Amino acid sequence: MAIRYISLFSGIGGLEPSTGSPIVFCELDKASREVLSRVHPGVPLHDDIRTLKGEPAEFVLGGWPCQDLSIAGLMAGLGGAQSSLFFDLCRILQESGAHTAVMENVPGLMINRGGRDFRDVLSALNSIGLLHIAWRTINSAELGLPQYRERIFIVASQKKDLALALHASRIDRKRPGDNGDNKDVLGFYWTASARSLCFRKNAVPALKIGAPSEKGGTSPVAVFYGTTVRKLTPQEAIRLQGFNPAYVSGMQYGDVLRMAGDAVSRPVGAFVVDSIFHANGETGGVDLRPAAIGSIPDHGYWHGGRTWSIRHHRSYRHQHLWGFLDAQATTELSPQASAGLCCRIIRAGTDVPADLFSVLYEKSKTRTRLLGTKINSFDILHNQMDPVGYLKKLKSKRVVAQTDFFGELE
Repeated sequence: MAIRYISLFSGIGGLEPSTGSPIVFCELDKASREVLSRVHPGVPLHDDIRTLKGEPAEFVLGGWPCQDLSIAGLMAGLGGAQSSLFFDLCRILQESGAHTAVMENVPGLMINRGGRDFRDVLSALNSIGLLHIAWRTINSAELGLPQYRERIFIVASQKKDLALALHASRIDRKRPGDNGDNKDVLGFYWTASARSLCFRKNAVPALKIGAPSEKGGTSPVAVFYGTTVRKLTPQEAIRLQGFNPAYVSGMQYGDVLRMAGDAVSRPVGAFVVDSIFHANGETGGVDLRPAAIGSIPDHGYWHGGRTWSIRHHRSYRHQHLWGFLDAQATTELSPQASAGLCCRIIRAGTDVPADLFSVLYEKSKTRTRLLGTKINSFDILHNQMDPVGYLKKLKSKRVVAQTDFFGELE
């Protein structure tokens, strides 16, 4: 008999089992609803959780909006206009009679307002009868994707064994194959702030929603290999989230990038939901250790006002980034973008590989015109800064991009 579940804040469907469809999707974004209708034809689509009524179901799945919880976001907490929709998720849980909720959010939930938001989540779930609550922080790189995207997954249930199934399941750490034709690739935020530049070797930092468009606006992630520095294509971004690019065929550039940044990585979502849906009740291998009073561990379990910490052996044996890229893509950074990035690197004093800075600097020299902008990065870089001196410093440091490819972390 098919498991009955409701999908809320569905995005393009990352937080769902490997097979099967929900009894209803709820997603506000029009483009995401189009993807859902392509992949799950015939499943009802609702556009506003505030007007959705819960139907009888066993499970409710949903990653409620994180804009008010993210460190990179508003930090308004659960009282913010977006993240307060969590309480509508609780309402649907009650109306549907579901015994278990599977949820996803950003790790900032655990630290925002000194952990008060997370404790409010625990209290709200407990108040509606979901007395056993487990959470686990998982990086997409642990499931093989060359993207360092860390998210917290929460299972709240009337049944202890279902909650602890989140911890009982082991991630397969088998080393991925390497065909020997991979090129070293640096993935980084080209729209980084003046304070930092996040980059990885043979992987990318977490994709973001951003504000991309066809003209001027761009993906917040770029890649560098050989002498090429370019933006990720929308199809590459979708692939880096574990989805089939055919799902978004013919859709607008900005829509696809936004949906990729908003999605739950497909392999991670499937691992979590499958672990709960197919739990066999065997949780004896879960090592529960009392957590320090007031602390919120990365991986934990809560019941009756007590918190336990759970240890997981985490491994980032992800696939090589090169296999996710289109070698024919030509969406290179503009001279203006290159100049702006050089300025941010110098201002922040960021140690980046010298060959990356060198290519950006040379590209900045090829400008033919200045696009509409409040800041003239060309003038700042070439007349107010010393890029040549900064490049010499980088060469002397011999900076190596951080990589955990095939690496492990306790």
